[in-house]
Amino acid sequence: MPTTPQRQQEMTPAHRRLISGWLFLLCFMLLGMIAIGGVTRLTGSGLSIMDWQPVSGMIPPLSHAEWERLFALYQTIPQYHLQHEGFGLEGFQKFSGPSGSTASGGGSWGLCCCFHSCGLWSGA
Repeated sequence: MPTTPQRQQEMTPAHRRLISGWLFLLCFMLLGMIAIGGVTRLTGSGLSIMDWQPVSGMIPPLSHAEWERLFALYQTIPQYHLQHEGFGLEGFQKFSGPSGSTASGGGSWGLCCCFHSCGLWSGA
């Protein structure tokens, strides 16, 4: 199989360090997500997603009105009535922490994979 001159070059130590650093970062991010997911599971603080926003959902609500809107949505699902009825907006915000961390961690991990993979495939 013929190779191009660019492919015949050996990988430099700097390239190896860059790739190994990226892989270690992904591993540590994955371990962090597993740990946060474990905390979420053990504390029972996992909440159903009421308003799925893959990109902007990585950032928690920034206003009190947005928190109230999401809490009102949460009150309409069976999980609220079965497990958390009456815990109020403060309880909802407290329980949203681990769940939100898992969502933002997953989004960050996906972006890290995507951007670095594109860089590797492009030969940069």
